[in-house]
Order: sequence, then C-alpha cells, then structure tokens
Amino acid sequence: MRYTPLSLSVATTLFIMGCGSGGNGINIEISSETTYDVRVSGGYIVNATVKSGTNTAEEIPASGSGWYRFSQQPSQSFVASGGVNDILTANGKADAGEPYAPEYKAPSGYHNITPFTTLLITLGNTAMAQQFPNAYA
Repeated sequence: MRYTPLSLSVATTLFIMGCGSGGNGINIEISSETTYDVRVSGGYIVNATVKSGTNTAEEIPASGSGWYRFSQQPSQSFVASGGVNDILTANGKADAGEPYAPEYKAPSGYHNITPFTTLLITLGNTAMAQQFPNAYA
C-alpha cells in the first residue's frame, strides 16, 4: 500500500490532535455508581452541550475546564457541540477571541471525547472502538 504525503500529513495531524497532556494538576474522581463523567478534548472545550442519546451532561466548573457529568450511565455514543476552545488563557471560561470548537464524538464507554474518538465514530469503526475501549478512557 502506498501512502501519499498528504495522507501521511493528515494522519499525523489527527494523531497529534488526539493526544493530549493531562498534566494540568487537576484531579477528579471519574464516575461513580450513579453518575458518569466525560472530558472534551483534553479539557480545552468549555460551554459545550454534551449528549448521549437524549441525556444531556452538565458542565462541572469546579473540576477544571472541559469536564461534564451525566446523571446516569449513558448507553449511547457521545456528541459534544457548541463549545469554545479555551486556548488563549486556559482559565476554564470562554473568553473573547477564543475560537468555537468543532463537533466531537466518542463511542459509549469512553471518558474522553477527542478528535481521535470522533474519527472512530465518523469512519464507522465501532469494532475498533470496542476492541480498544480504554484507549482514551
């Protein structure tokens, strides 16, 4: 199989965007018996609407930016839309001049909604997502 420079560039960019450092010193207890927490794009996305089917998560501002909590265990894939990239000041708020975020998706069972998980859903590769459920958990 031959790879073109363009396809290698796109693959590398998507891989790098899917990676993220979680080293911002914020600790949170992920999930419990009755709630389920997810993080959108390494915590850089704030003010998003995060849904799983008809369930909508609430943003958890005390936990740092990008954390959202469902009141019950979701059973469908996640969709995060309408958020803002908190990249200029990284203060957990949507500030003037910060760009809007694209829509992100993730299979059910994941705790991080990233460009990588969006690619899994977009390509319809649910078999891969099920094979590696903890890749971004």
